[in-house]
Amino acid sequence: HIITTRPERDWVPRGYRDEGPARVRIEVRGGDVRDLDIHVGGEWRDIDAARDLGDVPAEEAATFFLTLARNGRAGVAEDAVFPATIARGVDPWPAILGLARDRTRPEDVRESAMFWIGQEAGQKVAAELESVVNDSSEDVELRKKAVFALTQRPDPECVPILLRLARTHPDPEVRGAVFFWLAQKDDPRVLDLFEEILLGG
Repeated sequence: HIITTRPERDWVPRGYRDEGPARVRIEVRGGDVRDLDIHVGGEWRDIDAARDLGDVPAEEAATFFLTLARNGRAGVAEDAVFPATIARGVDPWPAILGLARDRTRPEDVRESAMFWIGQEAGQKVAAELESVVNDSSEDVELRKKAVFALTQRPDPECVPILLRLARTHPDPEVRGAVFFWLAQKDDPRVLDLFEEILLGG
């Protein structure tokens, strides 16, 4: 449910476990989107019909937000990634992965894409994240964000990749990030790795 140019205070939550619909406030000035806020569930107070776009089909909404993420102003584009991920029945992940790899976009936008990939995407994305970590032409900070995104995947999926990166990655800063996140994992294979390193095995 999308409205335009509405104060944030006009949204009223209904409860912590409210499951929807997604409600979006968009501030538009001079035909340009300047601000974006999203809430899941709740309701608007006293909606002005002239500014209420009403319910928008999920696929249409996802396309709008992905376009905004690809082409919008930096702050707005960064905020547009999340609503694209929660559109029901839509698979936004190929587009969001492309956004994370798009070096023409601001770093904050790419990092937002990387974060949500780690939070939500399916198993096939883990290999893509690993490829970002291993891309020596990529910015080190973004590669470290990809490491973090990997850690958000289930342990059976991410731990083998992190162990491989810890053993083989050539960049000490990226490897440091890998070791940091591995240390948070309660997995005997991680202890085996640390023992191997400490004992010079």
